[in-house]
Amino acid sequence: MNLYMIRHGQTAASRENRFSGSSDPPLTEVGEAMARALAAAYSSMKWEAIYTSPMLRTRQTVAALCHQTGLEARIEEGLKEIDYGEWEGLQQDEVMQRWPEAFAYWADDPASRGTPGGSISKFGSAADWPTARAKCGCRRQSPERRAGRRQVSDCDS
Repeated sequence: MNLYMIRHGQTAASRENRFSGSSDPPLTEVGEAMARALAAAYSSMKWEAIYTSPMLRTRQTVAALCHQTGLEARIEEGLKEIDYGEWEGLQQDEVMQRWPEAFAYWADDPASRGTPGGSISKFGSAADWPTARAKCGCRRQSPERRAGRRQVSDCDS
C-alpha cells in the first residue's frame, strides 16, 4: 500500500506566511490550480480511499481528485490542524518580533510544543503516521484489500 500525505493548496494565509490552524481560509486561485494539478497527476492511479480534515481548504484540495476517481472524501476530525492560539492569523515575522523567546522555543520543536493559548500537535512528525491513523480513527484494511491500491490523506498540518 502507498500512502500519500498531501498538504492543502495555497490560501491567502499561507501565501502571506500567516499562522492558520483553526481559522479556515479558502483556497486562492493558485490553490485551486494546485488542486486541479494534483488531480491531473494522480487520478489515473488506483485509489482505495481519500481522507481529509474537515477544514474547507483541505476539502477543496481533494475535491477534483475525488471527482476524477469517483471516491468520496472521508472526513477525519483527527487530521484537523492545531490551534495557534494568540498567534492565529499573525504573520511569522510579526510573531518573531513580538515574542522572540516564545517563538524560538516553539520553532525548536513545533511538533511537541504549543503556542501561547494554542494546542499541541496530535501526531508529531509525518513519521508518526501509523500512530496518527490510530488516533484519528482511520482503519487499516486487510493486505488483500489494499493490494495495488493507494490512499491519500490531505493533512492540514
